[in-house]
Amino acid sequence: MRYHYLDNLRAILMMLGVVLHTCAAFSIHKYWVVSYPESIAWTDAVNNAIFFFRMPMFFLISGFFAILLLQKWTVTKFLSNKLLRIGLPLVVALLAFNLPQQFLLSSQSTTSTYQISFKSGHLWFLINLLVYFFVIVLFYPMMKFVSEKLNDKHSVVYSFLILLLAPFINVALKALYQLGIPIYDDILLVGSIDRLFDQFDYFVIGTCLYFILRTRITALVKSKIWTLAAVFLFFGSYLTTVLINFDGQGMVDTVMTIVFTRWQVIGICMFLLCAGFYLLDNTNPFIQGLFNASYSVYLIHHLIIVLLVLIASNYLPGLINPNLVFIFILVSALTFSYSFHHFIVAKSKVFSLLFNGKTKQ
Repeated sequence: MRYHYLDNLRAILMMLGVVLHTCAAFSIHKYWVVSYPESIAWTDAVNNAIFFFRMPMFFLISGFFAILLLQKWTVTKFLSNKLLRIGLPLVVALLAFNLPQQFLLSSQSTTSTYQISFKSGHLWFLINLLVYFFVIVLFYPMMKFVSEKLNDKHSVVYSFLILLLAPFINVALKALYQLGIPIYDDILLVGSIDRLFDQFDYFVIGTCLYFILRTRITALVKSKIWTLAAVFLFFGSYLTTVLINFDGQGMVDTVMTIVFTRWQVIGICMFLLCAGFYLLDNTNPFIQGLFNASYSVYLIHHLIIVLLVLIASNYLPGLINPNLVFIFILVSALTFSYSFHHFIVAKSKVFSLLFNGKTKQ
């Protein structure tokens, strides 16, 4: 069974990365790798909105597909596939795009407060995914055993329990710091243990949803109870944080802040799954084109935006409205990135392997 709406959702989430990083370049806070001299206030609102749900939704879908593949493949084939599809493009993109970008930035004087150093940058999530895949393989036999013991009649109840309990994985992660484990210390390329596993609870939700529901997930996603639960979870947790106003100072407040914030995110993800089913469960040629190009687009777009912002910063401030500059950079980044896939990656077996990890055209 092909879950077209999940494939298409994942592609759109990747494409939103281009919007996210273009907005970051125009932020009033000037925190990104480069900053356009004339900031645009509304870009921060758009950036925050996308940031709130984009990667949690992506990791949830990735967790779902991870178990789907593990059910069909051996562990060896699964890990080999992920090393090829994720590991190889990660290494190639780090060397082909990120390294030149760092050299370029080190020679530029920008208004950004970003500290130049060679890290994974926008490719951080690929490292996270690889780690999550290896971790889930370790727990796969136990998860499969438990799922086989569960009563299918209660699958909906189990699903909602997973959605409610998953944030406590992140609480447990933060608790490691109290035990003296340096989860916030920087590690080469990874950033920190905290950043490495910050999205792991969403990934676990995806794995559990497949184990519990399997092919029945679509029936649940399009049901009224799923939509109502999504609305209740988001607004219920949001209103609770507003009314109680957790300050995050004490241990209880810290835990509640994490849990209620992540419940809001999960509520949004639930709604997006529902919306994705009704709007994206098809093989529309345009969406399929986005799906096929999304990986390549995401790998290269970061360098393109950096180049465009640096060039625009030298010639356009004071001459052209910054909103028009934003549109120009966004459209240009999407166009150049898509062209890179269409005319280079998709046309060559070698480049398809290097940048998409695909051995077949």
